[in-house]
Amino acid sequence: MRSKQAQIGEANEPYVTQGVRQGIWGEPFLNIPKELGPYAYSTFNLRLETIQKEPELVRSFVRGMVNGSKFLYANRDESAEIAKKQFPTMPLEDLKATLDRSFADQLWSPDGMISKEAWSTASAVVRGADILKSDIKYEEIIDMSFVESVRATL
Repeated sequence: MRSKQAQIGEANEPYVTQGVRQGIWGEPFLNIPKELGPYAYSTFNLRLETIQKEPELVRSFVRGMVNGSKFLYANRDESAEIAKKQFPTMPLEDLKATLDRSFADQLWSPDGMISKEAWSTASAVVRGADILKSDIKYEEIIDMSFVESVRATL
């Protein structure tokens, strides 16, 4: 894109914001969650064996993720300062713009939950791309019991 040898490209944050600010490309023309509906964009996946053998480790990790999400949504400016440690050369105003776009695009679950609708959209996308060959039901692949138990204690 920078060398003008491509007409279209794919990127995610923070690179979208950096490219816009550097004049490499314009604003995104496609936003999957807005075009297709709820989408399981940011998830973490564990082997069933790990869930079965180390449920307390999983619960602790989920607690950290849920607490991190709650902090992120409640403390946007502080979250940008924390993100600065991950992206030390990125200007703080670009980090804040990246966070603003991510919130506007609803890229992250504010409470750790993944809805059935979000899985349905994600499943349709990967099946349409022929990455997933069969229909897998929400209950067969997504276990919200850890998130639900953590949320009950917060």
